[in-house]
Amino acid sequence: MKKSKTQRFSEVFREMLRQEPEMKTQMLAQNIADALPEVLGSYYQFVDKITLADNILYIYVKSPAAKQAFAQNAGMLRDQINKQVFMQEVKLREVRIL
Repeated sequence: MKKSKTQRFSEVFREMLRQEPEMKTQMLAQNIADALPEVLGSYYQFVDKITLADNILYIYVKSPAAKQAFAQNAGMLRDQINKQVFMQEVKLREVRIL
């Protein structure tokens, strides 16, 4: 009987993510959704929904005043989320406030 090569779970998982980019996007979206309340603090109450496409995070905001505040700090928000949600080889390119 032929012996198969033993692989570490992290290697298998990394290969699975490489072969299934949609899974990587879904994991990133879930990690962002989990981290967003901490990143935004009390402003999180104004978030209606978030979506992720092509490493661009779209944040839909209920209040016009909060929308303006978010838009002014979109770059800083992107950096904070990238710091909080560390996924190797995956970073947000942009945060758009809608």
